[in-house]
Amino acid sequence: MLVGWCELRNDLRHFRLDRILESVFLSDEFAGMSEALIVRWEETQKYDTVSTKDL
Repeated sequence: MLVGWCELRNDLRHFRLDRILESVFLSDEFAGMSEALIVRWEETQKYDTVSTKDL
């Protein structure tokens, strides 16, 4: 699993590595509020967890 920002959904999302067909590493740097995003992600994990048994 990879946690990242989804431009399509404009939100944090979990991405399964086995479903990623291609990736491009960019030289862009993240200039956002990383601490706030981590806190936001941790909050979502309390309520929005999904069992891998259901996949």
